[in-house]
Amino acid sequence: MPPDRNEMARLHEEFLAELHDGRNSRGSGQTWQDPGDGRGNRLTTGFAFAWDGKSTCGKGITVDRATIAKIREQAGGERPEIALRFYDTEDLERVGEDWIAIPAADFGELLIAARLTEQHTHAGASPVPSVAPPPLPEVLRGGYPPDIPPPPHELWPCRVIDSRHDPHSPTNEVTNSGYDISDNGMVTEFTVTSVRVEPVSEARRHLFVNEVLVRRGQLYVDGRLEVQVGGPLF
Repeated sequence: MPPDRNEMARLHEEFLAELHDGRNSRGSGQTWQDPGDGRGNRLTTGFAFAWDGKSTCGKGITVDRATIAKIREQAGGERPEIALRFYDTEDLERVGEDWIAIPAADFGELLIAARLTEQHTHAGASPVPSVAPPPLPEVLRGGYPPDIPPPPHELWPCRVIDSRHDPHSPTNEVTNSGYDISDNGMVTEFTVTSVRVEPVSEARRHLFVNEVLVRRGQLYVDGRLEVQVGGPLF
């Protein structure tokens, strides 16, 4: 008897919602206002993902660039994720493999947070309860965009660029906003006339703002972290 595909998807979606401490989307993401299979909340955690689950009893699952583009668009302000599940039996009683695919930039941020947790623990302090970035300090609330997470404290002082495309512009116009964050978290907004990213290697990129190399900072594009320079990774 072939596996029940609806039940296969339901079991996977429930597992993912519990794993992320998030929620399933209405109608398994088939409604335009709540796309994707499920998501966390970026307003309550720095590592909130929106996921699309794919499961099978067969030998393989196809993930192509169209699949990636779809969940990236559906994720909105959350981080995109593709979850892969392989069932060992057609009665769905045994799961052989559960895998998660996320962008390398998001994986890098998770590694930073995990390393900070290890350093904190090895230093003799109590383990920190969460690997999420610290909550937005009061000093950032006045002039910092509320819908992107603050840079981690270990990156301060730094620059943050908030780059956004106008969906209503026929020329896909881009608006850039700049924020300088001091070592005590104070924010100063500045005018951005140019933003340029240059690859250095597969893992590293240079960020230029107003034709000046940024040593420590972040570039967000439409609410998504695209580039981070400086900090523990460099």
